[in-house]
Formats: sequence, structure tokens, C-alpha cells
Amino acid sequence: IVANVTWWLGITHPDDVPVVVGFLAEAIAGRRVEWDLRYRMRRADGSWAHVLGRAKLLRDADGTPVATEGAVRDVSSIAAAEEALRDREQSYRLLAENSRELICRHDADGTYRYVSPAVRELTGWSPDELLGQNPYEFFHPDDRQRITEESHALALRGELDRVGIVYRFRRRDGSHAWLETLTRPLLDADGNIVGLQTSSRDVSERRELQERLARAQRLEAIGTLAGGVAHDFNNLLTVVRGNT
Repeated sequence: IVANVTWWLGITHPDDVPVVVGFLAEAIAGRRVEWDLRYRMRRADGSWAHVLGRAKLLRDADGTPVATEGAVRDVSSIAAAEEALRDREQSYRLLAENSRELICRHDADGTYRYVSPAVRELTGWSPDELLGQNPYEFFHPDDRQRITEESHALALRGELDRVGIVYRFRRRDGSHAWLETLTRPLLDADGNIVGLQTSSRDVSERRELQERLARAQRLEAIGTLAGGVAHDFNNLLTVVRGNT
């Protein structure tokens, strides 16, 4: 038994040996009987395989530990996928936390599950203050119905991730910022929507310029109309003076 344990630990990754020994020691001490443990095992070619070991401690009639029995399964592909996922998550987090745009993740019902630090600059709220909240609570009352209708229409046309929706979002000080938000659905393997990812930017300045332009155009139209009326009136006065 000692020889087998020594051989087993010899092909276990040095960084994982303490964990394997710890589980075995707990079993010998009677604190566990069966256990599942993931660790790395050296292959014949010298590379390392990620394995899932399931073992059980066997005792003789006197209760003395005499052996372990179990099975080992290669889970290297699972470990590689998990590592790739962690790398993607890390890259996403670095991108989100350094972006000036507000990046969020939501449950399928819209509840905030991740809010990037840019929310402070855009709205005055901290990420922690929005987590667990539903964004509809922060939309301007006059925009809520329109947002619902536009989102539904875009989703039906498959354009939810290509067209931005512009609306007013309540800042922490009670004022409203105009945000333009692009929403991308997060799907499971069956194509069901399990969440949403949004990217928002402040377009308040653009909206203000658009409103100023619209006011200027209205004033210009009124001026043109007034000028036309005055011109016609002058023509009428000319006729009157001529007749007089």
C-alpha cells in the first residue's frame, strides 16, 4: 500500500500533492469515507492531465485502513474549456471596467447583474446601488411604454443588437440623462434568452443640440411666414396707394 501511495503521489502534480495527501489523511482519521477530487496527473509523455478522482478508503475488520479503491477520469477538455471561459470573462471585465460606455448584464427580466464603473460618471449612481434593481425603475415615466414597444418590435425583427434605443434615465440627483442603449440577448444552447447585455452612452448633449436646431428651424419658419405675410401686405398697400 505504501508503495502504491508513493507511486501515486509521484505522478501527481507537485502543487496538488498537499491537497491529495490532505484528503487521504482526513479519510484515515475517519472524517471522510469517499471523496471526489480534481487534480493533475502526469502522463507517460510527461504532460499533465486534469483528472477527476473518485476514491474510497477500505478498512479491515479491526477498522485499520488497508487500501483505497476508486476510478480516475480525464477531464482535461473540461478544464481547458473552463480556463478559456475564465480568460474570456477576465478580458470582458477589463474591457468593461475601462470603457467610458456603461456596460451592463441583466437577467432575462432585466434585473442588473453587472454594472460597469462608468455608471458613476454617466448617472451618479454606484454599481452596487444598481445591482439587483430593475432598470425600468430609473426610466423616465414618459419613456417606459415606448421603450417596451420598441424593444419588442426590434426583438421580433431580430434587430435588438443592431439598433440603439434612446430614452431618459434618472440620475442620482434626480435629473435625467439621455442614454442611447444597444441591447444584445444572451442565449442558452437551445436559443432561449437567458439574459441581456447592454452598452449605453450619454447623448444628452446631442439631444440638446437637436432640440436647439429644431427650435431654430421653427423660428426660421415663423420668420419666413411673417416675411411672406408682410410682403403680401406691402403689395396690397401699393395697390391701395395707387388707386388712391
